[in-house]
Amino acid sequence: MKSLLALFGVVACGAAVATLMSCGGGSGSSSSSASPSVQSLFAATALVSDGAVPAAHTDANLKNPWGVAFNPKGFVWVADNGTNVATLYDGNGVPQSLVVTIPDGKNGSASPTGIVFNGTQSFRVTENGKSGVAAFIFTGEGGTITAWAPP
Repeated sequence: MKSLLALFGVVACGAAVATLMSCGGGSGSSSSSASPSVQSLFAATALVSDGAVPAAHTDANLKNPWGVAFNPKGFVWVADNGTNVATLYDGNGVPQSLVVTIPDGKNGSASPTGIVFNGTQSFRVTENGKSGVAAFIFTGEGGTITAWAPP
């Protein structure tokens, strides 16, 4: 995937419509009356790309993005497997200045594959004597779990 598309809500809606259509959505009768047609309309917009495909915005860090998570303010975080960072975008795909480097683990390169937002106060992390509540938690190909706490 070379670009981040504005399809997050469409995928869920499409799955729900497909489920309803596959189960018939009827009253349980076996009559063969015609089902109403379902029309789905959406537009796909390439918001951000590493430059390999055209998009509204370019970010060189967007290499092999795997994980996607949203914070409560509507910003999207992407775990970039190919660059070992997490990048932040606003709702229009504009890259933000904050880029978080994900440290390597005991089994090698960070190579992040997943990211989750932590909205609790329960996951504290410590580094170099400083502690904070992790806002985002990452997992990588080597099985390492890492976290980022805002400064």
